[in-house]
Amino acid sequence: MADPPHTGDPHARPYLRRGLEAPLREALAESPVVCLLGPRQCGKSTLATHLAPDWAYITLDDAA
Repeated sequence: MADPPHTGDPHARPYLRRGLEAPLREALAESPVVCLLGPRQCGKSTLATHLAPDWAYITLDDAA
């Protein structure tokens, strides 16, 4: 999968590939739900939206 194009945002950083991508792709192929856990600001949301950009993205941080 190609990296997304630069958005023009001066604060945007290029996507950094992660070693977890292959195991996560396997998990997504086997299960309709995969949970990404980790500390704040470690790239969980970026990884999820990069691997499945057309899928629904749900976060518990969203206001009700």
